[in-house]
Amino acid sequence: MQIEERIIRYIQTFSNDLLDNFFEIITMLGEEAFFVIVLSVLFWCTNKKFARQIICSVLFSGLINSFIKNLVLAARPIGIKGIRSLRIDTATGHSFPSGHTQSVATFLSSISIYYKKTWLSILSGIIIVLVALSRLYLGVHWPKDVIGGIVLGLLSAYIVNALFKALGEGKSLFVFSTIG
Repeated sequence: MQIEERIIRYIQTFSNDLLDNFFEIITMLGEEAFFVIVLSVLFWCTNKKFARQIICSVLFSGLINSFIKNLVLAARPIGIKGIRSLRIDTATGHSFPSGHTQSVATFLSSISIYYKKTWLSILSGIIIVLVALSRLYLGVHWPKDVIGGIVLGLLSAYIVNALFKALGEGKSLFVFSTIG
């Protein structure tokens, strides 16, 4: 048995109904519906420029994720003896990197970079780790998938933030820069 299987099996030794429900809710923080709702509120009710930047970060990250998934073609742990998989409907496509983890890492890192508040960065880090852990607990990703998702999510947020800074106020970056 490989180390990644052992890690997932160990995490799943703690499984119970309460943790099942908790991690199913936590994993939803990495899903499209969550981002659409939050980004819509940000865009229409608070700061359009900030919302555009996060939208660009999340879309850029999603493109990177799809490209790498289709390049690597990694299998998921679903169906492996001794690994229990829940919410497999959220586990579409290939395994590496974790899209849920990468999306939430991009999203929350973008917010943390923008606001530059220590407490927000700590809270974001905790949520990113919880989403990553949820994907392992639910048995739909390998540890390397969630680590890769975190790294790529952070990189995506920093790259898009740097592009927005380099272009400055009033310059167009993507099609979303002209909205609003």
